[in-house]
Amino acid sequence: VIDQARAWSEAGGHGVRRYLLWTRLQGDEGRFVAETVLPETDHDAVRIMTIHAAKGLQFPITIVSGTSSRPNNSRGRRVVWADATWMLSDPDDPTYQQFQPIDEQMSDAERVRLLYVACTRAMDHLVVSLHRTHKPDRTSAKILAVAADGAGHREFTGYEGSLSAPLPPAAELAWADEQEWWETWQRDLAVASQPAAMSATALASAGVEPLPAVADQDGGLRKDPVDLDLPPWQRGRYGTAVGRAVHAVLQFADLRNGDNIAGLSAAQAAAEGVPGFERTIELLARSALAAPIVAEGIDCEHWRELFVAADVAGTIVECYIDLLVRHPEHGLVIVDYKTDQIPAGAERDARLARYGTQLAAYGLALQQVLGQPVAGGVLVMCRADGAAVQIPIDDWAERTEELRRSLLACR
Repeated sequence: VIDQARAWSEAGGHGVRRYLLWTRLQGDEGRFVAETVLPETDHDAVRIMTIHAAKGLQFPITIVSGTSSRPNNSRGRRVVWADATWMLSDPDDPTYQQFQPIDEQMSDAERVRLLYVACTRAMDHLVVSLHRTHKPDRTSAKILAVAADGAGHREFTGYEGSLSAPLPPAAELAWADEQEWWETWQRDLAVASQPAAMSATALASAGVEPLPAVADQDGGLRKDPVDLDLPPWQRGRYGTAVGRAVHAVLQFADLRNGDNIAGLSAAQAAAEGVPGFERTIELLARSALAAPIVAEGIDCEHWRELFVAADVAGTIVECYIDLLVRHPEHGLVIVDYKTDQIPAGAERDARLARYGTQLAAYGLALQQVLGQPVAGGVLVMCRADGAAVQIPIDDWAERTEELRRSLLACR
């Protein structure tokens, strides 16, 4: 893909949008010529390609296949050049019949030209089949036979040999104890059913009863790895439109004074299809700037919208981190923005517990990648009626260790 993109760029192409449009055109069913970019021709490999794709390349050994196939003399509509112009003509049209001999001669000349291109791809050895019938069909094999008349070549005469017999099938394992076989089978199925990769969302949701319907309207926990089929502003975000917009604004906003938040909020409201919520998005985003960890973090080394994937206890954990701050006193601190508006009570406690597990998964993955300890995680609960509420995750070390043990137990 990189070689193809580089060749497209060197040919004068520019712009990602135009390149993606070009790649889409290459995949259309009606696309006849599919040029390919290949590595060096001296690689120890067999490459199968069309004549058009092989144009300009050469190989030590070239095998031209399909020489015995009859040409497809389609009698569909043709382009006829008459009276210094062109026209589409049907086979029964007198104009078509008038130009048909010329059209057949041109088609035959094109077939010979393509056959020449195919055969001249060979550097050392050219292998072709001249098997043909006595019928007057003008196959490529007949054209080559006429062209090769009198030329030096080596005919295939066959040889004596035998193929090695295939290995006998493996004998079935003898299971004296049917119960042991059943337990082994169930154990193998359980291991195979474990996903190779899990998002922090899935880890936080595992084994927890679903929250009431009001929670589904926000989706604050639903922030999964990137989905390339989604529009760019929704990739990695599966919450509500307002929640996605707030996260997108905070990704690019000036966290020091928030001068550009109004414009970003209007743009994201339009991108998410929620006109009329520009002010709500702006207030939620501005509230995050008042959180102490955000206000202090902008003066420290920090990263926004950081994608992390790491092998944690045999499971690939994938996540997005809204803000990562290297605090001079506390060390690495994970900050996660939330747009939930849940009153105090059992539902809020359950939601915060799940958020804590989610941030613990972030911490495990980040620690695995960096090889450095993560000091803790902080939730920034954005509000439209005041400053955001900052909630540090309690028992950070115990929570992350418990999650690690649970991942090990699943293997």
